[in-house]
Amino acid sequence: MGLMNPDREIKIGDNTYTLRYTLDSLTSIEDRLGESCVKVFTKMDKGKLTFKELQAVLFAGIDVHHPGVTFKQFGQSILPGHLVDGKLAEQLTEAIHASMPKADPDKKVNDDSGKTKR
Repeated sequence: MGLMNPDREIKIGDNTYTLRYTLDSLTSIEDRLGESCVKVFTKMDKGKLTFKELQAVLFAGIDVHHPGVTFKQFGQSILPGHLVDGKLAEQLTEAIHASMPKADPDKKVNDDSGKTKR
């Protein structure tokens, strides 16, 4: 079970950012929005994120490579029209998936014990 390169570059308006999602990024999303990442990512997959949620998810991803940028500065650098591009949602989803381990198709879990069997 391995990870591919978790870094993804995105361009929003005149700015280019590198996204990387870590455990800290995910807890940042939960802290900022008050709900689990599972709920947030489910909304994202359905195209139902609010602007506030989208900003929180994007900012959590840029924080690793752009630690000097504040949440407010990041939000002020983006015009709502920059977010209409469907490619951004695709890049964001790809960045999140890249940070997750690939499933091992040979790995089986025994439902009764919870122990991994091969």
